[in-house]
Amino acid sequence: MRVTSAILIAIAFALCANAETADKHEGPVVPETPSIPESAAKPDADAKPLPEAVISCYKDIKSAVDEFYALGETMVSLKEGDGYDSIHHGKDSIESHLKSAGVNCCKADTSDFSDDEKLQGVDLITTYSSATDYALVIAQVMKEGITIDAEARSQISEDIESLSKQNDALFSCLVKNSPPAYLKDVQTYESYVQESYKTAKDAFAAKE
Repeated sequence: MRVTSAILIAIAFALCANAETADKHEGPVVPETPSIPESAAKPDADAKPLPEAVISCYKDIKSAVDEFYALGETMVSLKEGDGYDSIHHGKDSIESHLKSAGVNCCKADTSDFSDDEKLQGVDLITTYSSATDYALVIAQVMKEGITIDAEARSQISEDIESLSKQNDALFSCLVKNSPPAYLKDVQTYESYVQESYKTAKDAFAAKE
């Protein structure tokens, strides 16, 4: 299945529609490119070092972001005969990072964060939300190319459900440990990603 201009246009419209939905919520602007808090990537020698759990939490989320974008690119590049197995490994990698993030982010203590560190953390969450939605939207647009039979459709549904559960576990920790000033923002993106998963689940639901 080769990517045509019509498919690319469909993807663009779908992403724009989801972006309009997100714009209805109050929250920080989603960054155009993946980011990771500078304090986690490049520690300041004069600053108090971040807890190891926080650094691991950030790195796990960033890795999931990268994998979601890579998965989207893989789906767009699907050719006839590739089938679902060619992208299934991407789901496993994402799930691994989300599981690790769920553990580390629950251990994270943000009480001593500076205002800049708190904002950078929220920026990373918005980037994660955008990357998740990006992959799920492309999956829906490309579903006729990757859902080749009932077995593949069932596998995709199971994979989406599995990632959705890991996403819920991650956001549970993020909400619990969010600084009060940014709690509403994090909850907004939690709802946004949950809605993205719901839409994807409905799209790949078994046909009667």
